[in-house]
Amino acid sequence: MKEFLSVRGKKLLLQILVCTIIIAGFLATYGKLQLLTGVFTGYLLAVICVWVMVYRTWRASHLSVGKAKGQMWLSLIMRLLIIFIVLRTAIMRSEELFFAAVGGFFLAFIIYMIHLMIFVYHKNME
Repeated sequence: MKEFLSVRGKKLLLQILVCTIIIAGFLATYGKLQLLTGVFTGYLLAVICVWVMVYRTWRASHLSVGKAKGQMWLSLIMRLLIIFIVLRTAIMRSEELFFAAVGGFFLAFIIYMIHLMIFVYHKNME
């Protein structure tokens, strides 16, 4: 993960920044700039989910098959629970905030996964 972030981290952050500027422009145009907090909440949710996934995968790599399977299930349950709690809170505030948070989550998660796939592809080609 350290190697991935050192190689692709700046590009990942730059793309998120560009997307955020574009989103902020659209939200400002429609007078909904307050929804930017929902987008940032989605970004934070994606970062937390990726961190939980990476940490549990790293822990599982040092365990036996049965215990590793348990770690992976625990990772899935933790991520789903975190997503549920955050998005439930967002939808209780407003429907627009919920969709902003979901959009921010998917945007950050998809950009991260695309960078990870490109990194792994280039690593395998070496």
